[in-house]
Amino acid sequence: MLYRQLEDKQGISLGLSNLGEAARGQGDYARAAVLYQESLALRQEQGDKGNIAASLHNLGIVAREQGDYQQAEALFKESLILFRVVGYRWGIVAGLAEWAELANAKGQVKRAVRLFGATDSLYEVIGAHAEPAARVRYERAMAAARVQLGETAFAAPWAEGRAMTLEQAIAYALETDQGTEVLRKEQTGKIT
Repeated sequence: MLYRQLEDKQGISLGLSNLGEAARGQGDYARAAVLYQESLALRQEQGDKGNIAASLHNLGIVAREQGDYQQAEALFKESLILFRVVGYRWGIVAGLAEWAELANAKGQVKRAVRLFGATDSLYEVIGAHAEPAARVRYERAMAAARVQLGETAFAAPWAEGRAMTLEQAIAYALETDQGTEVLRKEQTGKIT
């Protein structure tokens, strides 16, 4: 990697993250995790909160795909809070979509539908859209939720999610004991 020859830590961390994306796309989660961890370490060394959040987000996806829902939740929480701190709205909304997929994987279908509804609406609000691979996962999960709940039972949580503001959606995603603790720390200024 040319970035290594140039000792460009930002470039190296980006390259590692991109290689992690490729490994994840091929289903090689172990390799993706190693690459994301190495990228995260460099980003932490640089103090780049936005990219730290992105690395945590990616590690959360890997943990979820490997069935480690507790680890995925912890990583998504930290990522979501950091995206919020730096004001990166696309990262927040993409993070909420991953929360929805986590809820779906855990069998919390109505919660997932609310978060997907919020994500759908918030992408419109910020004038953005999901990355193609994420959109495919999202569409597949939504179709499965519609079938599982039935159209009538699906409609209410979908509408509730679509009505959420960005802050309401963040609070809803973090609505767990650990999430409440993260929000409390953020409000007292003790989160790093």
